[in-house]
Amino acid sequence: LGLSVAAACPTARVTLSDFAGHGAAGGAVMDNLRSNAARNASRCGSRVRVVELDWAHPCAARLWWSLAEPGGEAGIRGPHVSLEPVDVALGTEVLYTDKGTRALVGALALLLRRPGGVCYIVNNARRTAVALLESECARHGLSIQRLPPSELAEHHCSRVASTFPPPWDECDVYSLLRLGWAESCM
Repeated sequence: LGLSVAAACPTARVTLSDFAGHGAAGGAVMDNLRSNAARNASRCGSRVRVVELDWAHPCAARLWWSLAEPGGEAGIRGPHVSLEPVDVALGTEVLYTDKGTRALVGALALLLRRPGGVCYIVNNARRTAVALLESECARHGLSIQRLPPSELAEHHCSRVASTFPPPWDECDVYSLLRLGWAESCM
């Protein structure tokens, strides 16, 4: 998704993130993300970087790949990098466990620009961690809106082509969620 946004929005700076601590596949997850970014460098240029981001420790992000940052070309875990507040964050299938949901919302509270920063999440609505999201958002001063899936494509990302257009699977029920600061107009 992030590479599609970078290709469709030529002025956007895009940070792709994942976490190598996902059990046995950890390092492979980061290597795959780095490889995809490197393969698409001609479309996205130096505006894209790959960082390892542990939501439980968002201030300890590590650079994995970037054409624009020193040490970012090597494709190995690099130096710690600071993450600036963002205007828009996107997440797909990020709500799996209660612990992960708590960490994600805590990280978003640090990383979303005030005021006006938003996060769009597309997630399987049947995952148990989705139910915890609303109370965690309220605890951190964020509000949550459930949007019809057409909302993102029609109004926010009309130039982004999805490789997974809805419906994804007739057995799955997906939610499109918009998180933002409670004091902002939603």
